[in-house]
Parts: sequence; C-alpha cells; structure tokens
Amino acid sequence: SRGVSSKRTSKLREQQPLDLVPIMNLFVTVIPMLLVITVSLHLALLSLNIDASGSIGNGDNGGGGEVEDVLKIQVIIHEDHFEVREGTDVTANIAATELESGRFRFDYSALDRALSETRERHQDIFVISVMPFDPVLYDTLLRAIDICKHNQFLEVSYDLPTLYEVAI
Repeated sequence: SRGVSSKRTSKLREQQPLDLVPIMNLFVTVIPMLLVITVSLHLALLSLNIDASGSIGNGDNGGGGEVEDVLKIQVIIHEDHFEVREGTDVTANIAATELESGRFRFDYSALDRALSETRERHQDIFVISVMPFDPVLYDTLLRAIDICKHNQFLEVSYDLPTLYEVAI
C-alpha cells in the first residue's frame, strides 16, 4: 500500500505542463466570431427603417387599417449645409463655413435652435428622420442625431435621401 501512495505524491510533486490549447482556441476563434456577430447585428439594426407605426420598411402598416397622416420632420445633411423640413416645407437652411482645407464646419448651435423651434411648433411629434448625403462625415451625422435627441425627438431614424427629397 505504501507504493501506491508514494506514486500519487510523486505525481503531485511533478509539474504538469500547461495545456494552452483551449485558451488559444477561445482567443483565436470564439472571441473574433462574437465581435463579428456584434458588429453585423449593430449594422443590421441601423439599416432597419422603423417608422412611427411600428412597421418595418417603406411605411406600409401591414395591418390593413387606417393610417394617420403624420407630419414628417427631416434633417437633411448636405455637403455644405443643413436643411430642416416639416413635411415638404423647408423651415431652416443652415449654411456651413468652408475651411481652407476644402472641408466644411457646420453650425451645430443653429441646428439646435432650428430643431428647438420645430419642437415648440410640434410638441406631439417625437419622430425625426436624419438623411445624410454621401460626402458627409460620420461625426457630422452622429452630432446631428445627438442634437435631435437633445431636442426630445426620441425616435431618430436614419435614411438616405431619395430623389423626392432632392427635387423638393
């Protein structure tokens, strides 16, 4: 019986080599996969256009019932100015200052004032649509969305301008 216990103690005294394969598998496969899933899910949620009635897509309510004609408030971000619209009426056209580098500096405080006035006129509307044109930087888009939320537009949707918005 003494031989068995001495074998156990000698095994305990010997250092076991660390098996790093499971940890390496975790870092090499699982974590990047989770990051990719998170990013793609975030982009998918951004691309959804959920309107005020809760339907997804182009505004069809899918229920077959009557749909109220709600005034659509939009902030269109052009390369060189902001445009605030209430329905088809342009209520503010806020020019940006051109810098020496050729880029533009937008007047965010003027956008804030324009949206504040819009909020005063339409206190029952909480949905706003932000539409940037292609050359608009991501930072400009995010700041415009933040200003919309600051002015109590709780549902900010992100759309691309269509030919209809450009022609008006």
